[in-house]
Amino acid sequence: MLKYGDKIGIVCCSNGQKHTYMEKLKCLENTLENIGLHPVFSDCIYEKEDVFSGTAKERAEAFMRFYKDDEIKGIFDISGGDVANGNDLFQINFRFIQQSKMQGIVVGGNIRCFLKLAGTEYMPGLDGKILLLESFGGTVAKIETYLCQLQQMGAFDKVAGIILGTFTEMEQEKCIPTVETLVKRIVGKDMPIAVTRDIGHGTDSKAIVIGQELYIEKQCEKCIEK
Repeated sequence: MLKYGDKIGIVCCSNGQKHTYMEKLKCLENTLENIGLHPVFSDCIYEKEDVFSGTAKERAEAFMRFYKDDEIKGIFDISGGDVANGNDLFQINFRFIQQSKMQGIVVGGNIRCFLKLAGTEYMPGLDGKILLLESFGGTVAKIETYLCQLQQMGAFDKVAGIILGTFTEMEQEKCIPTVETLVKRIVGKDMPIAVTRDIGHGTDSKAIVIGQELYIEKQCEKCIEK
């Protein structure tokens, strides 16, 4: 968990930021400093060629420099969605819609991007993990497709629980069935499922640590980091 005074790396591993966003990034810098963090921006932040802030190798190297730096206590990628900007970035509220508790290491993220790892050496093991899923784009047909792919990969036979963040387009279009209904149909009644409004693509979104163990129970419905 980050603490007051920590240095954090800011990277753009995907789309570079437009130069017209410079004022917004200065606002981000000020917000992070106001809550006691010291942001350090990589040299691959702004667009250099079309949407790219550097070659794939340059962006990867910029990320790895932070990863290898013992003074950097966390790394935030601002190249997709809106940045989390609250004073309680890691205090996430959950609501169980099925079962009452789950425990495991968190994997996943944006469902579309997570599935890009399928079939590659970078796909994490799912046994006993908590699978986090959220999405910006996609209505019923697309989200159903993603969920079916995860099912066909055996993901739902392995994970210990599922966390659903926000599914922006589904919610904006008031889609029926909802993503919660789609997931429950596929995974069955025994799978613990918790939902949260705090993780996703909203301007008030918060952060969750991928690779860290969480214990969530219905009694308090908040995350407890192990």
